[in-house]
Amino acid sequence: MSNENSLELYRAHRTGQDKYDYFLLAVAGGAIALAVNQTQNATLAWSQIPLAVAVLSWGISFWSGCRRLYHVNTGLGANLELLLVQSGSRDVGGGPERVRVIETALRDLMKDTGQRASTFFKWQFSLLVFGAVSFVGWHVLEMGLRAEAQPPRQQPAAIAPSDDRAAKNVPIPASLQPANLTPPVQPAQPDAAKQDTTVK
Repeated sequence: MSNENSLELYRAHRTGQDKYDYFLLAVAGGAIALAVNQTQNATLAWSQIPLAVAVLSWGISFWSGCRRLYHVNTGLGANLELLLVQSGSRDVGGGPERVRVIETALRDLMKDTGQRASTFFKWQFSLLVFGAVSFVGWHVLEMGLRAEAQPPRQQPAAIAPSDDRAAKNVPIPASLQPANLTPPVQPAQPDAAKQDTTVK
């Protein structure tokens, strides 16, 4: 692989890594803003401990991401200085022995910054995920507390069938009134003995 292809591949790799780093920083910052926005009118309570843990985790994740970028840039600067020293473009003075000392120091710096950047990246991603889990746990806890605070629903009282019309303010016809439901009185029949006397 030629030097130009290697350089292009390195640039593409660095560009993708930088985008990923800034994406994680943006997620952490947006999560903190969301938590603050949802608790503007809230009061302090023990149920908000998971939310506090989430915000703290996101804050440390954001700080770890910033520290990672610092060490990455420091390592890139040391790498650039090493290339300049090796090519002779950077005049360090002295003889070859001084050049070897500077190269060794720059390599040690690159190794140290690389390890620190890797460690901060692990903390950045892990705390970001841990904060998300804590936030979801807080949300579920708040839903449970709201459900317990609501009074139980009362079943509506059953209405007797005879009271349906009265409950709905519907007038009852006169023919269905209790006074009009008495059986009609049958006319009295004359006795048979009286009928016999009158027929003679």
